[in-house]
Amino acid sequence: MFLFALVLVVIPLNVFCQRVVSGPCPSLPAMPNFEKTKFYGRWIEVEKTPSVFDFIMRCLEIDYLASENGNSDGTNLNVVVRGTSLAGLPLTIKGDGIPQQANKVGKYNVRFGFGVPFQGSEMTVLDTDYKEYVVVYSCTSSIIQGFYHTEYIWLLSRDGTLTNPTRQNIYEHLDRLKINRVGLQLVERTTCPNNSTLITRESEQNLGSPVEPVVFESVSEEKGPQQQQQSSSPQPELATDSIKIDQ
Repeated sequence: MFLFALVLVVIPLNVFCQRVVSGPCPSLPAMPNFEKTKFYGRWIEVEKTPSVFDFIMRCLEIDYLASENGNSDGTNLNVVVRGTSLAGLPLTIKGDGIPQQANKVGKYNVRFGFGVPFQGSEMTVLDTDYKEYVVVYSCTSSIIQGFYHTEYIWLLSRDGTLTNPTRQNIYEHLDRLKINRVGLQLVERTTCPNNSTLITRESEQNLGSPVEPVVFESVSEEKGPQQQQQSSSPQPELATDSIKIDQ
């Protein structure tokens, strides 16, 4: 009974913070030939799905660093999230990432100092060029294993900007992996303190889905003699509405 009540408490938090999906976390492939030393350093959020961080801080910058503690080969990860609290004060949150099995390079179990005790998130580096962008997927399983999971997508860059072609390539990569990218939203950085990393005008465009738009066209009905006479004069062309469907 206590466990059931605890689940009811945790589910609403996840509903408002992240996307909730039934079943266990999916097994997604990390980037082939991932090189962690090139991945290390500071990354700045550009586009993301809602997360628990939205209720704590904004203007996020993330440092992924080699851990000074843990295993001797330095494969553990320090995750340092810096930003501004909702009250406008500097805020830093630290977490630790432990690599998954040796053959799962680019996959970490990450724990922060908040949330459900002893529950970590599976972090997967889906793609990166190490210089411009990185795509991070995070998934947290429910306390009852396999009951549901919450997932989160993060598009980061070194300077806080991403070109539209890069974003389009990322979208297509997510589609190939069958990752639902509904809810991705550009991060507003124009109000960040001491802001030096602004989203470029090109990046402000919402690319939507690569799926071809569905076009609804007007269909003319049969006209009587009087209607045909009235329509003999030039009529303004009707605009067609295009609706993009997000997968």
